[in-house]
This record gives sequence, C-alpha cells and structure tokens, in this order.
Amino acid sequence: MNNINRRTFVKQTGSGLAYLATLGSAYGAEKLASHQKPQKVIEAHIHYPVENLVTCLKMMDAHNIAYMVNQGLFWTNLSYQPKGHRYFLKAQKICNEYRDRFGLLYDLHWSRCKEDPQFFKRAPNLIEEAVEAGALGLKIWKNIGLWETDSRDKLIGVDDPRMFPIWERIEKLGCILSIHVADALGNFQPRDKPSRWDFSDSSKYPARDTIIQQRINIMRKYPKVIVNGCHMAIQGENLKSLSEQLEEFPNFHLDISAFLGVLAENNSPEELRKFFIK
Repeated sequence: MNNINRRTFVKQTGSGLAYLATLGSAYGAEKLASHQKPQKVIEAHIHYPVENLVTCLKMMDAHNIAYMVNQGLFWTNLSYQPKGHRYFLKAQKICNEYRDRFGLLYDLHWSRCKEDPQFFKRAPNLIEEAVEAGALGLKIWKNIGLWETDSRDKLIGVDDPRMFPIWERIEKLGCILSIHVADALGNFQPRDKPSRWDFSDSSKYPARDTIIQQRINIMRKYPKVIVNGCHMAIQGENLKSLSEQLEEFPNFHLDISAFLGVLAENNSPEELRKFFIK
C-alpha cells in the first residue's frame, strides 16, 4: 500500500473531507461551489451484506463511488453476530467476482476463545487463510479491550501478549489491520439516559485512555503493520494526539466514518483545516 499525505487523501475520498479541509476559507467555499464534475471516490468504511452486491454496485455507480471496503460482515442492526470462518470464505468468494470494486476485511470469532484453549494459536492461520482467499486484512472491534474475556474471564487487551502472534502474522502478510478499539469520548461519560454503548462504569470497563494507549503500544512494537484507525481512531476530539501519531507511525492511516459530528463539535474550523491540509 502506497503512503499518501492527508491532502491527497482528502482529494481522493470525497467532498465530506474536502469540506472539512476548507472550512473557514472563502476560497475553499468558492472552489467547492464551482465544482462541476464529482471525482470518483473511495468509501473506506462500510458494513454491507455481500448477498446484495449487485444492488450495491448500482448505488455506487449512481454516487461516483469507485471502490468500497467492507469493514466486517458481522454487525447487523447494531448487534454483534459472528457467523464464522466458513461463512467468511463463502462471502469472500462472492466479493472476488467484483475485486475491482469491493474489498473485505476478516473478523475473528472472538467468543470462541472462551471454549477453545488453542484459539490464540489457531487465529494467525485463520487470518492467513482468509488473506489468501482475498481478504484485505483483519478488523478488530471495540470488544477487544472493553469486554471480551477468555475462559477464565480475563479481559483480552489489545496489547495482551497472547495477541502478539496475530500482530506478527499480519506484519508478515503485509495486510491491513483496521482497528476500532475504545469508543467515542461521550460513551465513557455518565449519561442521563440508558445507552447500550455506555462504558462510563469504571468497575466494569477499563479507562478509555488505557485502551487507546494499548493500540499505540502495538503500533510501536509492530511498526511495519499497516494500521487503519477507524472513526478517526476514536480520537476526533484530540487532533494534537492524532497528529503526533501520524508523524510517529508512517503506516498509520485514518478513516472518518461516523465521526464528522465529533470532529465538528470538538475542533475549530481552522484546526480541522490545518489538520487535513498537513
């Protein structure tokens, strides 16, 4: 994968980013207003059933989307529903028919580590088989570091030594690690109304900063791994930290899926403009 700077990324990933990058600039607003022919864009973060790819293709063509990355098959109506390795291989075979339009990321069935003492030893081989079948890489969800436990009810952290063989295999394969660990800052703060994504109870969940630091620890230990930080790496309110990480880790990338609101609420237009132009 070729590294690109954030300005190029803005140009290639659509008007949403372009708008953020030019906020506060009269020249930018004028330039957007005069934009006549939309560029083909890449949608780097979707969840879509592979059985409906023909319908999806029509939608993509209608909206100038050249390529989509399916970041996991197992989240449906905001619930986690793992379907297993065999299902993934069948889904990947379907996606391979449209290889120039769709990419698919693999997802490990983490709940099985409760019943399979060999899970962490088997996982790297499952990932390699998926990549050989056509997968772009591995997706890690926020269950890792937040609530997923092993057979002894020990929490599985992002930088748990048992995870090292997984990161090592990804590094060896040269595939993508797309990672969504921790969650938005607001989900770690007390709420007036109940929410399924309420992680504010410190007796049940680790601190948000602890989980984010675990991700950074892994990036330092395995600097050759190509990392996509989903949803602005869950740090859209802290552009300073993200800038430092992007400088330190050349293989670190970000997508903005579902985080435009967070970016707009927590940063000034000028801060956003400077960040995306850099």
